[in-house]
Parts: sequence; structure tokens; C-alpha cells
Amino acid sequence: LSNAHNPSMAIMSSCSAQSSIKFAIIAFSIFSVTSFVFFVESSMIGITSPATCHDYNTPEWSRGKLTNTPIHGRLSLANLPTPIHKCPVNIGYSKKVNTLFIKRDDMTAGVELGGNKIRKLEFLLADALQKRHDCVVTIGGEQSNHCRATATAARMVGLEPHLILRVRRDKVEDNVKLGYTGNLLFDRMVGAMIHTCTPGEYGRFGSHALLETVCCKLRSKGKNPYPIPVGGSNAIGSWGYIEAVNELKEQLEVAQQDIDHIVFACGSGGTAAGITIGELEV
Repeated sequence: LSNAHNPSMAIMSSCSAQSSIKFAIIAFSIFSVTSFVFFVESSMIGITSPATCHDYNTPEWSRGKLTNTPIHGRLSLANLPTPIHKCPVNIGYSKKVNTLFIKRDDMTAGVELGGNKIRKLEFLLADALQKRHDCVVTIGGEQSNHCRATATAARMVGLEPHLILRVRRDKVEDNVKLGYTGNLLFDRMVGAMIHTCTPGEYGRFGSHALLETVCCKLRSKGKNPYPIPVGGSNAIGSWGYIEAVNELKEQLEVAQQDIDHIVFACGSGGTAAGITIGELEV
């Protein structure tokens, strides 16, 4: 593992406001994505911090059956529920499919957080905050969506993000070659501390050992790191999609619609585990 790379990149907006100013908006655009920052008097509107942990009541069927429950609650980071869209079916493609629906989990958040990872991170980061960790460490590929979402969400809730990215050896030896494109740009923009390993090191030592190596270094510096596995896929993270199945069930009941198959992409397995457990019970 190389030393952490942390090029200084930041986009900052600042304003000096008199006490008489009640409301202000700052908008900035990055690659046609516009974000708004609102400044209001706390007494004007009830807004909670993204770092606020909310109680989470596990489904009744899970009580007494699942032991690794999210006792520290969850954060509210995603835009939920995500919509379900009915799509036309190309009969020439499959004569066995009568109706096709898409659960739009690409709409869980903006480009910096969107996708399935944020559902897991709501539980994982709540666990980290309640256990009083001050930083998170996770691992993934050079352009990992999970690492990008973790870095951004961690900053939102006041945790320092450390990313271990799997890259070619020449990029390990020369930080400049890592570049500033795609998810790496987002990683750098939120000030993630970037560590690197080669595919060979990843294969020889495994992701858990690499995570522990960085965590040990941080502990030696007085930090209290919270390790998050590849894809956020562990017992706590899987609750994101156990809960997503409950969300889906409620939407289908309102729409009075039945489905007989669920199809999804599978990578690190956390989404698959959550859907499978949730679907078996509901």
C-alpha cells in the first residue's frame, strides 16, 4: 500500500451575511449538475442534519431470526421511495414476459450518491457514528461507484473518508497518473484520502487484510477508523435491501400489482443478500 494521496482540490462558496439576512441561496454547476446551498435561520424551518440517526424498527418477521440487526438505526440520505416505471415489452425479445417494471434505484440521490450503495450506507454510517468513529475506510476499483458514494456520504455526516483503490502498478508509483476523471474526480473533490494497491496485492492479501492495514496506520495516528467492506456488503449493509423489499412490497400493494420475478445486477453480494432475505419473508 502506498501513502495516502490527497491533492488539494476544493470548490468553496462563502458569504458574509449580516444578522438581518434570513435566507440565501448559492448555486453552482459542475458538468451541468446544479447544486443549491440554503442558509436559513434555524427557527424558520425544521431541518435535521444528515448525520442524524433515526430509529429503525426491524420487520416483525425478522425478530428472533436475524441476529445482526441495525441497533444503531439508520440515516436519511437517499430520496425514498424510488419510483417504479412500467416499460414496454419487446415481444420479439421474449414471448414469456408479459409486463416489465423497473424499480428506479438509479434515482436514490444525485450523481455523487446515486445508485444502490446509498441504501447500504444509511445503515453503515449510522453504525459508525453511533460507535463514535471519526473516519471510514473502504476499498474498490479505480472508478468504484461504491467508493465515490462512501466518500461523499462520509463527508456529509462529518467522517473523514479513506479509499483504497485498485490500480495498475505505474499509477501506484505515480499519483499524477491516477488522474482527475470520472469517480476519481468526485473522490478528490470531497477530499478523500486515496490509498492504492495493485491487482496483484489485492489478489494475494485480500480486501479485508488491506482494509486492516490502513486501519492500523490510522489507529497509530490516534484515529478511530470504521472499515466498510467492498460494496458495503456485510450484515449491516444488507439491511438496505431488506428494507428496499419492504418498500417495493408497499408500492405494489398500493398499485394492486403482482410480480413473479425480480432481476438485478450482482457484484459484491450485499444487494443480492438483502433482496433474497427480504423476498423470502414478505
